[in-house]
Amino acid sequence: MTPFGLNDTIFSTIKIMAKFEIKKIISRLVDNLSARSKDIILSRFGIGKENYETLEAIGRRYGITRERVRQIEADGLRHIKSSANE
Repeated sequence: MTPFGLNDTIFSTIKIMAKFEIKKIISRLVDNLSARSKDIILSRFGIGKENYETLEAIGRRYGITRERVRQIEADGLRHIKSSANE
């Protein structure tokens, strides 16, 4: 039995719609970030990917330190938070 007593077809449709809406929301939130900030945030949280990436893995990919990746991540999250509050 699915939650709320919904039949499987209706529940599956709702799940698909919710997933699509979440993707649209995330896309809007990261839209104003630089390409690197956007990639770092999405990679760190595993959004649109199989798994999340560590600070070290991202740092190796960009040729920067883990600390610099963390700083870019924090700055990107600050931008997302401020744009979400507007």
